[in-house]
Amino acid sequence: MPPRSAALVILIAAAFGLSATLAVAQSLGTLSWQLQPYCNNLSLNVTQQGALFTVDGFDDQCGAAQRAPLVGVATQNPDGTIGFGLHIITVPGGRPVDVDARIALATVSGPWTDSAGNSGNFAFNARTGGLPRPLPSAPGGAITPGSITSVQLAPAAVTSANLANGSVTPQKLSMALPKMASSGLTTGVIDLPLGSSLVVRTLTMTIPAAGQVMVNASGLFGFVTGLGFTQLAWCSISTSAVVETAHYLYARTDATIYGTALTNAPFAGARVFNVSPGVFTVNLACTASTTAGIGFEPTLQTAQISAIFVAS
Repeated sequence: MPPRSAALVILIAAAFGLSATLAVAQSLGTLSWQLQPYCNNLSLNVTQQGALFTVDGFDDQCGAAQRAPLVGVATQNPDGTIGFGLHIITVPGGRPVDVDARIALATVSGPWTDSAGNSGNFAFNARTGGLPRPLPSAPGGAITPGSITSVQLAPAAVTSANLANGSVTPQKLSMALPKMASSGLTTGVIDLPLGSSLVVRTLTMTIPAAGQVMVNASGLFGFVTGLGFTQLAWCSISTSAVVETAHYLYARTDATIYGTALTNAPFAGARVFNVSPGVFTVNLACTASTTAGIGFEPTLQTAQISAIFVAS
Protein backbone atom coordinates (compact mmCIF):
# COMPACT_ATOMS: atom_id res chain seq x y z
CA MET A 1 0.00 0.00 0.00
CA PRO A 2 1.47 3.45 -0.93
CA PRO A 3 2.58 5.59 2.05
CA ARG A 4 -0.23 8.12 1.58
CA SER A 5 -2.90 5.39 1.47
CA ALA A 6 -1.42 3.74 4.55
CA ALA A 7 -1.53 7.04 6.37
CA LEU A 8 -5.20 7.53 5.41
CA VAL A 9 -6.08 4.08 6.73
CA ILE A 10 -4.41 4.92 10.05
CA LEU A 11 -6.21 8.28 10.10
CA ILE A 12 -9.61 6.70 9.50
CA ALA A 13 -9.05 4.01 12.11
CA ALA A 14 -7.97 6.60 14.63
CA ALA A 15 -10.88 8.90 13.84
CA PHE A 16 -13.48 6.19 14.28
CA GLY A 17 -11.84 5.28 17.55
CA LEU A 18 -12.20 8.80 18.97
CA SER A 19 -14.67 9.49 21.69
CA ALA A 20 -18.20 10.12 20.49
CA THR A 21 -18.31 13.10 22.83
CA LEU A 22 -15.87 15.10 20.70
CA ALA A 23 -17.75 18.34 20.14
CA VAL A 24 -15.62 20.04 17.50
CA ALA A 25 -16.10 18.98 13.88
CA GLN A 26 -12.96 17.38 12.52
CA SER A 27 -12.38 16.73 8.80
CA LEU A 28 -10.68 13.57 7.69
CA GLY A 29 -10.03 15.11 4.29
CA THR A 30 -11.21 13.96 0.87
CA LEU A 31 -11.16 10.18 0.43
CA SER A 32 -11.89 8.10 -2.67
CA TRP A 33 -13.74 4.83 -3.28
CA GLN A 34 -14.63 3.04 -6.52
CA LEU A 35 -17.97 1.29 -6.95
CA GLN A 36 -16.45 -1.81 -8.51
CA PRO A 37 -17.08 -3.51 -10.91
CA TYR A 38 -18.17 -0.15 -12.35
CA CYS A 39 -15.90 2.76 -13.20
CA ASN A 40 -17.78 5.23 -10.97
CA ASN A 41 -15.39 6.85 -8.52
CA LEU A 42 -16.70 8.62 -5.40
CA SER A 43 -14.77 11.52 -3.90
CA LEU A 44 -15.96 11.96 -0.31
CA ASN A 45 -15.16 14.69 2.18
CA VAL A 46 -15.63 12.98 5.57
CA THR A 47 -16.15 15.16 8.65
CA GLN A 48 -16.58 13.86 12.20
CA GLN A 49 -19.61 15.25 14.02
CA GLY A 50 -19.60 13.60 17.44
CA ALA A 51 -20.59 9.95 17.06
CA LEU A 52 -21.41 10.40 13.37
CA PHE A 53 -19.40 11.27 10.30
CA THR A 54 -21.03 13.47 7.65
CA VAL A 55 -20.14 12.93 4.02
CA ASP A 56 -20.37 15.22 1.01
CA GLY A 57 -18.80 15.05 -2.38
CA PHE A 58 -19.52 13.68 -5.86
CA ASP A 59 -19.64 10.67 -8.16
CA ASP A 60 -17.36 11.41 -11.12
CA GLN A 61 -19.68 9.32 -13.36
CA CYS A 62 -16.61 7.69 -14.90
CA GLY A 63 -15.01 10.98 -15.90
CA ALA A 64 -18.14 12.49 -17.47
CA ALA A 65 -18.37 16.21 -18.15
CA GLN A 66 -20.85 16.55 -15.28
CA ARG A 67 -20.43 15.15 -11.78
CA ALA A 68 -23.25 13.75 -9.66
CA PRO A 69 -23.46 15.50 -6.25
CA LEU A 70 -23.87 13.35 -3.16
CA VAL A 71 -24.40 13.62 0.59
CA GLY A 72 -24.47 11.01 3.32
CA VAL A 73 -23.53 9.75 6.75
CA ALA A 74 -20.99 7.23 8.02
CA THR A 75 -21.25 5.44 11.35
CA GLN A 76 -19.37 2.76 13.25
CA ASN A 77 -21.34 -0.52 13.46
CA PRO A 78 -21.38 -2.83 16.50
CA ASP A 79 -19.59 -5.49 14.41
CA GLY A 80 -16.61 -3.17 13.94
CA THR A 81 -17.32 -2.17 10.34
CA ILE A 82 -18.07 1.36 9.21
CA GLY A 83 -21.37 1.82 7.39
CA PHE A 84 -21.93 4.47 4.71
CA GLY A 85 -25.32 5.72 3.57
CA LEU A 86 -24.96 7.91 0.47
CA HIS A 87 -27.62 9.75 -1.55
CA ILE A 88 -26.50 10.51 -5.12
CA ILE A 89 -28.32 12.74 -7.64
CA THR A 90 -27.27 11.53 -11.09
CA VAL A 91 -27.00 14.10 -13.88
CA PRO A 92 -28.39 14.99 -16.24
CA GLY A 93 -31.99 14.08 -15.38
CA GLY A 94 -31.86 14.22 -11.58
CA ARG A 95 -32.46 10.51 -11.02
CA PRO A 96 -31.64 9.67 -7.38
CA VAL A 97 -29.87 6.52 -6.23
CA ASP A 98 -29.00 5.49 -2.68
CA VAL A 99 -25.82 3.56 -1.90
CA ASP A 100 -25.24 1.37 1.16
CA ALA A 101 -21.60 0.44 1.78
CA ARG A 102 -19.67 -1.20 4.65
CA ILE A 103 -15.92 -1.09 5.05
CA ALA A 104 -13.51 -2.93 7.33
CA LEU A 105 -10.91 -0.76 9.05
CA ALA A 106 -8.15 -3.15 8.03
CA THR A 107 -8.71 -2.59 4.29
CA VAL A 108 -11.02 0.47 4.22
CA SER A 109 -13.02 -1.51 1.61
CA GLY A 110 -16.07 -3.77 1.63
CA PRO A 111 -19.39 -4.60 -0.08
CA TRP A 112 -21.86 -2.07 -1.52
CA THR A 113 -25.38 -2.18 -2.96
CA ASP A 114 -27.66 0.51 -4.33
CA SER A 115 -31.38 1.19 -4.62
CA ALA A 116 -31.32 0.29 -8.33
CA GLY A 117 -30.23 -3.29 -7.56
CA ASN A 118 -26.52 -2.94 -8.40
CA SER A 119 -23.77 -4.24 -6.10
CA GLY A 120 -20.06 -4.90 -5.87
CA ASN A 121 -16.88 -3.98 -3.98
CA PHE A 122 -16.50 -0.54 -2.34
CA ALA A 123 -12.81 -0.30 -3.15
CA PHE A 124 -10.71 2.31 -1.35
CA ASN A 125 -8.47 4.49 -3.50
CA ALA A 126 -8.94 2.24 -6.56
CA ARG A 127 -9.35 3.05 -10.26
CA THR A 128 -9.60 -0.22 -12.16
CA GLY A 129 -11.94 0.90 -14.97
CA GLY A 130 -15.15 -0.82 -16.02
CA LEU A 131 -18.55 0.26 -17.38
CA PRO A 132 -20.65 3.05 -15.80
CA ARG A 133 -23.06 2.01 -13.06
CA PRO A 134 -26.56 1.56 -14.59
CA LEU A 135 -28.98 4.39 -13.88
CA PRO A 136 -32.24 3.86 -11.97
CA SER A 137 -35.05 2.87 -14.31
CA ALA A 138 -37.50 5.56 -13.18
CA PRO A 139 -37.16 9.28 -12.42
CA GLY A 140 -37.23 10.38 -8.80
CA GLY A 141 -40.64 10.05 -7.20
CA ALA A 142 -42.01 7.87 -10.02
CA ILE A 143 -43.17 4.29 -9.72
CA THR A 144 -41.91 1.81 -12.26
CA PRO A 145 -44.84 0.60 -14.42
CA GLY A 146 -46.12 -2.76 -13.23
CA SER A 147 -44.26 -2.60 -9.90
CA ILE A 148 -47.41 -2.27 -7.77
CA THR A 149 -49.45 -5.48 -7.59
CA SER A 150 -51.97 -6.97 -5.17
CA VAL A 151 -49.04 -8.08 -3.01
CA GLN A 152 -48.23 -4.44 -2.16
CA LEU A 153 -51.87 -3.38 -1.63
CA ALA A 154 -53.99 -4.16 1.40
CA PRO A 155 -57.66 -5.02 0.69
CA ALA A 156 -59.67 -1.85 -0.03
CA ALA A 157 -56.50 0.27 0.27
CA VAL A 158 -57.25 2.09 -2.99
CA THR A 159 -60.70 3.54 -3.57
CA SER A 160 -62.12 6.17 -5.90
CA ALA A 161 -61.14 8.80 -3.32
CA ASN A 162 -57.46 8.03 -4.00
CA LEU A 163 -57.68 8.20 -7.81
CA ALA A 164 -57.77 11.25 -10.03
CA ASN A 165 -60.58 11.30 -12.60
CA GLY A 166 -59.51 9.49 -15.76
CA SER A 167 -56.27 8.17 -14.24
CA VAL A 168 -57.33 4.52 -14.48
CA THR A 169 -58.30 3.26 -17.93
CA PRO A 170 -59.24 -0.26 -19.09
CA GLN A 171 -55.78 -0.52 -20.66
CA LYS A 172 -54.23 -0.10 -17.17
CA LEU A 173 -56.34 -2.83 -15.57
CA SER A 174 -55.26 -6.45 -15.42
CA MET A 175 -58.21 -7.63 -17.47
CA ALA A 176 -58.92 -8.19 -21.13
CA LEU A 177 -60.63 -5.38 -23.01
CA PRO A 178 -64.05 -5.97 -24.61
CA LYS A 179 -63.88 -7.25 -28.19
CA MET A 180 -66.44 -7.21 -30.99
CA ALA A 181 -66.72 -9.27 -34.16
CA SER A 182 -69.25 -9.68 -36.95
CA SER A 183 -69.89 -12.25 -39.69
CA GLY A 184 -71.30 -9.72 -42.13
CA LEU A 185 -74.52 -10.08 -44.14
CA THR A 186 -75.46 -12.88 -46.52
CA THR A 187 -75.35 -11.50 -50.05
CA GLY A 188 -78.13 -13.56 -51.61
CA VAL A 189 -81.17 -15.73 -51.03
CA ILE A 190 -80.45 -19.16 -49.51
CA ASP A 191 -82.77 -22.13 -49.92
CA LEU A 192 -83.08 -23.79 -46.54
CA PRO A 193 -82.70 -27.58 -46.57
CA LEU A 194 -85.70 -29.61 -45.48
CA GLY A 195 -85.04 -31.84 -42.50
CA SER A 196 -81.30 -31.13 -42.19
CA SER A 197 -79.14 -28.30 -40.84
CA LEU A 198 -77.19 -25.73 -42.83
CA VAL A 199 -74.57 -23.38 -41.35
CA VAL A 200 -75.55 -20.03 -42.82
CA ARG A 201 -73.05 -17.76 -41.05
CA THR A 202 -69.90 -18.45 -38.97
CA LEU A 203 -68.02 -16.15 -36.62
CA THR A 204 -64.63 -16.84 -35.01
CA MET A 205 -62.85 -14.69 -32.43
CA THR A 206 -59.82 -15.09 -30.19
CA ILE A 207 -60.70 -14.99 -26.49
CA PRO A 208 -57.91 -13.45 -24.37
CA ALA A 209 -59.27 -14.32 -20.91
CA ALA A 210 -62.13 -16.05 -19.13
CA GLY A 211 -65.42 -14.25 -19.59
CA GLN A 212 -68.65 -14.25 -21.58
CA VAL A 213 -69.58 -13.74 -25.21
CA MET A 214 -73.00 -12.42 -26.16
CA VAL A 215 -73.95 -13.41 -29.72
CA ASN A 216 -76.72 -11.69 -31.67
CA ALA A 217 -78.26 -13.03 -34.88
CA SER A 218 -80.81 -11.69 -37.33
CA GLY A 219 -82.17 -12.36 -40.79
CA LEU A 220 -85.27 -12.63 -42.95
CA PHE A 221 -87.20 -15.82 -43.71
CA GLY A 222 -88.96 -16.05 -47.07
CA PHE A 223 -92.16 -18.02 -47.69
CA VAL A 224 -94.30 -18.85 -50.71
CA THR A 225 -97.95 -17.81 -50.37
CA GLY A 226 -100.79 -20.13 -51.13
CA LEU A 227 -103.51 -22.33 -49.68
CA GLY A 228 -103.38 -25.81 -48.32
CA PHE A 229 -99.81 -26.16 -47.09
CA THR A 230 -97.63 -25.38 -44.08
CA GLN A 231 -94.09 -23.92 -44.09
CA LEU A 232 -91.71 -23.72 -41.14
CA ALA A 233 -88.20 -22.23 -40.83
CA TRP A 234 -85.95 -21.95 -37.81
CA CYS A 235 -82.36 -21.18 -36.91
CA SER A 236 -80.25 -21.41 -33.78
CA ILE A 237 -77.14 -19.67 -32.46
CA SER A 238 -74.89 -22.62 -31.72
CA THR A 239 -71.29 -23.72 -31.31
CA SER A 240 -72.19 -26.82 -33.34
CA ALA A 241 -73.34 -27.16 -36.96
CA VAL A 242 -76.77 -28.49 -35.98
CA VAL A 243 -79.92 -26.55 -35.14
CA GLU A 244 -80.56 -26.86 -31.41
CA THR A 245 -84.21 -27.29 -30.51
CA ALA A 246 -83.68 -25.64 -27.12
CA HIS A 247 -82.23 -22.46 -28.66
CA TYR A 248 -83.93 -21.49 -31.87
CA LEU A 249 -85.42 -18.55 -33.80
CA TYR A 250 -88.61 -19.66 -35.44
CA ALA A 251 -91.17 -18.63 -38.06
CA ARG A 252 -94.14 -20.46 -39.53
CA THR A 253 -96.89 -19.99 -42.08
CA ASP A 254 -99.87 -22.33 -42.03
CA ALA A 255 -102.28 -21.86 -44.91
CA THR A 256 -104.07 -25.10 -44.06
CA ILE A 257 -105.85 -23.19 -41.30
CA TYR A 258 -105.85 -19.62 -42.50
CA GLY A 259 -105.34 -18.14 -45.92
CA THR A 260 -102.10 -16.12 -45.88
CA ALA A 261 -100.28 -13.54 -47.97
CA LEU A 262 -97.20 -13.50 -45.71
CA THR A 263 -94.03 -13.69 -47.78
CA ASN A 264 -91.30 -12.63 -45.31
CA ALA A 265 -90.79 -12.92 -41.56
CA PRO A 266 -87.87 -11.14 -39.86
CA PHE A 267 -86.13 -12.84 -36.94
CA ALA A 268 -83.54 -11.82 -34.33
CA GLY A 269 -82.22 -13.20 -31.07
CA ALA A 270 -79.28 -13.39 -28.69
CA ARG A 271 -77.44 -16.03 -26.70
CA VAL A 272 -74.68 -15.79 -24.06
CA PHE A 273 -71.79 -18.26 -23.80
CA ASN A 274 -69.29 -18.68 -20.98
CA VAL A 275 -65.83 -18.80 -22.56
CA SER A 276 -62.20 -19.55 -21.69
CA PRO A 277 -59.04 -18.23 -23.36
CA GLY A 278 -58.59 -19.57 -26.86
CA VAL A 279 -60.45 -19.62 -30.17
CA PHE A 280 -64.24 -19.35 -29.97
CA THR A 281 -66.42 -20.23 -32.98
CA VAL A 282 -70.17 -19.80 -33.19
CA ASN A 283 -72.60 -20.57 -36.02
CA LEU A 284 -76.00 -19.58 -37.23
CA ALA A 285 -77.46 -22.97 -38.24
CA CYS A 286 -80.84 -23.17 -39.96
CA THR A 287 -83.33 -25.70 -41.29
CA ALA A 288 -86.91 -25.86 -42.65
CA SER A 289 -89.87 -28.14 -43.27
CA THR A 290 -92.98 -27.99 -45.41
CA THR A 291 -96.07 -29.99 -46.21
CA ALA A 292 -94.91 -32.98 -48.22
CA GLY A 293 -94.88 -32.65 -52.00
CA ILE A 294 -95.33 -28.88 -52.39
CA GLY A 295 -92.04 -28.60 -54.31
CA PHE A 296 -90.32 -25.56 -52.77
CA GLU A 297 -88.47 -24.61 -49.56
CA PRO A 298 -88.51 -21.59 -47.31
CA THR A 299 -85.59 -19.24 -47.92
CA LEU A 300 -83.26 -17.06 -45.88
CA GLN A 301 -81.60 -13.74 -46.68
CA THR A 302 -79.68 -10.85 -45.00
CA ALA A 303 -78.59 -13.17 -42.22
CA GLN A 304 -75.73 -12.13 -39.92
CA ILE A 305 -74.28 -12.79 -36.48
CA SER A 306 -72.23 -10.46 -34.28
CA ALA A 307 -70.59 -11.02 -30.92
CA ILE A 308 -69.09 -9.05 -28.05
CA PHE A 309 -66.65 -10.48 -25.49
CA VAL A 310 -66.48 -9.19 -21.92
CA ALA A 311 -63.92 -10.48 -19.40
CA SER A 312 -65.11 -11.84 -16.06
